[in-house]
Amino acid sequence: MAHVVAVTVNDFELITSGTVMLSPADSLNIQIDDLRLSIVFVSTSGEPNVKSLALNDRHLQLELENFSNALGTTWRSPIGSLFDRPLHMGITVHLIGEKKAGSRVVQYCLLLGPPDG
Repeated sequence: MAHVVAVTVNDFELITSGTVMLSPADSLNIQIDDLRLSIVFVSTSGEPNVKSLALNDRHLQLELENFSNALGTTWRSPIGSLFDRPLHMGITVHLIGEKKAGSRVVQYCLLLGPPDG
């Protein structure tokens, strides 16, 4: 028997979440219907930062700069809209091992906001 599960956080509906382990050269791709979200990791000399690049109207790339803390680096922000509702993303990244050669444990969630904002 199939069950329907719905998870909400206040007025936000969780549409997907997960945890993945990535090797140093890996990127993460998430596909929801015809929307593609790519997450790449960049090391610079600065502080943690997220850059959003619209590769086209259905493909968003997030560049996570300096998400290289063993205790974790967290970010949450609106990233667009889906099904005429605001789409928010939350992500936490833990670096396991050396900065340039370590693996990353990535926890992510995508949430739909209420229809009116």
